[in-house]
Amino acid sequence: MKSLKAKVEKLYITQPFDKTPIGVEKLEVLLDGIKYDKHFGKTRNADIRTVNLVSKGTEVTNLRAVTIVSTEELGEISDQVGTKVLPEDMEANIVLSRVEKLTKIPPGAFIKFPRNTILFVTAENLPCVIPSNNMMKRGIGKLTAIKFAKAAFGKRGLTAMPFASGIIKEGDEVEIFPPQDFERD
Repeated sequence: MKSLKAKVEKLYITQPFDKTPIGVEKLEVLLDGIKYDKHFGKTRNADIRTVNLVSKGTEVTNLRAVTIVSTEELGEISDQVGTKVLPEDMEANIVLSRVEKLTKIPPGAFIKFPRNTILFVTAENLPCVIPSNNMMKRGIGKLTAIKFAKAAFGKRGLTAMPFASGIIKEGDEVEIFPPQDFERD
């Protein structure tokens, strides 16, 4: 698989206590995550996603420091839900365009940005109730909002962790390298 090209359309810093993510023009990415983001930190407490591995509350490596979605998949989800689903609903940090099947990029891929930042893809981000709840907070009816999880299956985007620190700006052109494709003989 060859590398893919994409463009940064929008950037967000997610907030604690169920506050709406803040749209920004640039993100400062450190090795522990996005500066000022609620998911910042080298570790996090295990939750329902890891219950088959470790007890809830156990300190684990933060493989979910960054959330990435695509405009194409947001459009598909919105069409299936019947209303516009926003990156803020999904608590995304980075919105990319020109990647038809972003969610299908495998773990182990690298996303390289022009100002040193490199993100390491850790997993597909599985649908959850948070986006539906966020949609209802902004006035979308419950019967519409609850369609999100089914519509977003296989289109929810990716989680990643920083591999190299730097700055990400709106409009950046990025390159996505499949696992091991960055290695040269």
